[in-house]
Amino acid sequence: MLEESGGIRSSYIILDEITYVEGWWRAIKSRIDRNVFKNDIILISGSVSIEVLKERERFPGRRGNGKDIVMYPLDFSEFVRILTGIAVKQGEFENIESWKKAMQANIIFSNKLIEYFRVYLKTGGFPIPIREYFERGNVTISSIKVYLDWLKNDWAKLGKSDKYMKEIIGVIIKLRLNPISWLHIANETSVNSPNTIRSYIETLEDMLVAKVLHIYDPVGRRVYYRKNKKVHIIDPFMYRVLAHYARTEVYEEQVVESTVLGHVMRMCDVY
Repeated sequence: MLEESGGIRSSYIILDEITYVEGWWRAIKSRIDRNVFKNDIILISGSVSIEVLKERERFPGRRGNGKDIVMYPLDFSEFVRILTGIAVKQGEFENIESWKKAMQANIIFSNKLIEYFRVYLKTGGFPIPIREYFERGNVTISSIKVYLDWLKNDWAKLGKSDKYMKEIIGVIIKLRLNPISWLHIANETSVNSPNTIRSYIETLEDMLVAKVLHIYDPVGRRVYYRKNKKVHIIDPFMYRVLAHYARTEVYEEQVVESTVLGHVMRMCDVY
């Protein structure tokens, strides 16, 4: 016990990359049940987000005031602030007038914002391609391969076939954000089951790489889950990575649309 050995009454305990330890939650849970951590704050993190989020369900009533923190790539306003020092004005959520005022205030930076948005479409919000672009003037294949290896490692851990994943991602990108069904994707690949297609795309969602948009009826306030839906890749650099992986072309307009979606989904539910 820390209190007994060093006179420490409370502490912050940071457990990084916890998913590399099999059955990690058992060790934490048993100590919580024995009040070992009653005065401590535990921060648990891991790059395989789906595994961390899945295991949180094993701590019912044992998290105190704990909460989940999802770390997305840099959004565009953070990107601009860090690289230029410009504090982009933002509106208040669900207040259209405040957004209009914010856009008006940002007009004086419009040329710089357009310039850096074009860069953002190449680098996304990830540190390695951002640094590489400003050091070399471009993002190299080696950076793409670093992130591709990370993705492939994660979905392999989750039991997904690399061959199937490549086919499915290729179809998603080629369809250029047209609404699709799981059956349509199955017919375009060697995967026979629409349910298998759904499972693979849900894995990409859980990895915070993709987002599925279902049709929403604002009048009837109803979501149509069975109808065709859009599948977005939510970071522009991830679009480049996955297009390279699937050996297909990605168009700027679909990257822009998905980038906007990737920002809006951080604030609210999207359809």
